Amino acid sequence: MVIYGFDLSSRKIAVVTFDGDVDVFTAEVKKQQSRAQELLQLSQALDEYLGGRVPGYCYIEAPVVGRGGARPTVLQSQVDGLIQVAALRSGQLGCYSVNNKTWKKAIVGNGNASKEQSAAWLAATHPVLSDLVDGDQDLVDAACVAIYGARVVERAQGLGGALQLDP
Repeated sequence: MVIYGFDLSSRKIAVVTFDGDVDVFTAEVKKQQSRAQELLQLSQALDEYLGGRVPGYCYIEAPVVGRGGARPTVLQSQVDGLIQVAALRSGQLGCYSVNNKTWKKAIVGNGNASKEQSAAWLAATHPVLSDLVDGDQDLVDAACVAIYGARVVERAQGLGGALQLDP
C-alpha cells in the first residue's frame, strides 16, 4: 500500500511517500507575476512526481486557519486544491485533508505539539526517516502526516501493521 503525506505552504509542497521504501519530494516556486503562474509551476512539478507512481492514499495537512489573517489561509487552500486535483488526476485511490491538531494528537500525543516536538518524535520513533528528511520541517510534517495516514489505512483495511514505515 502506498501512502503519500503532504505538507503545504503558499508556494511549497513537501511530500513523503511510503511504498515499501521511503521517498521525499519538495516543489517550491518563487514569487511570480501572477498567482496562476505559481500554481501552474507547482502543478507541473507535482504531476511529474506523481505520474506513473503506484496508486495510493494521499493525506494532506489542511491549511491553517487564522494564522497571519485570511490571505495565507486562502493561498494555502489553493495549493491544497491543486494537490487534490493532481492526486486524483494521477490515479490515486483517495485524497484526504487532516487538521494539524488531529495528526499531532494521534502521532506525537499532543495536539499542540511544537515543530521541535514533532521532529524529536520522528527522530525517536523512525530514525531512518528522520535522517532522510534531514531537518527540513516541511518534510518532518509531511512524514508525520504520512504516518498518520498509514495508521488510518491500516485500521480501515485491517492490515495490523503490515505497512513498513522505516526500511
